[in-house]
Amino acid sequence: VTKIYPKSLSVKLVERVPVAIWQHGENLSLIDARGDIIAPMNGAHHAKLPLYVGPGANSHADELEARLIFHPEIKDRVKAAIRIADRRWDLRLDNGVTIRLPEHDVGEAFDRLAEFDGGRAILDRDISTVDLRLGDRVTVRLTEASLARREEAIKLREKSLKAGRT
Repeated sequence: VTKIYPKSLSVKLVERVPVAIWQHGENLSLIDARGDIIAPMNGAHHAKLPLYVGPGANSHADELEARLIFHPEIKDRVKAAIRIADRRWDLRLDNGVTIRLPEHDVGEAFDRLAEFDGGRAILDRDISTVDLRLGDRVTVRLTEASLARREEAIKLREKSLKAGRT
């Protein structure tokens, strides 16, 4: 608002553009690029926006987005980014796989994942979690069904090895 002398006012309105949805508790809010709440989320009009979950997720969403820009193969699959203890992120992908990111060096963690994957489509396999929190390794957790199949395959292999010895 600007007063223009002698008898006028000039009012300039700038609409804030929602860039994400922030879930805090049971509430959903639309947030702008700075993480400020624009309005409560109502209806499905903005349902395609990225979802950020947890305390502090709104104020750190821009940092995560800046890292994901360089990894579109992951960014396009993220259904929710969950802020853990307002320190680090878990990314829930469209197929249910969770990527656990470290508190620091997120970009380096994404690079390690890309190198580990090496075109093998790790994120499309029957896994539940990829843990990148330790800087010197990538840890993968199998789903329960995949673990059961693996254990059965190991037993069958052991049986065939024993049968081959006799």
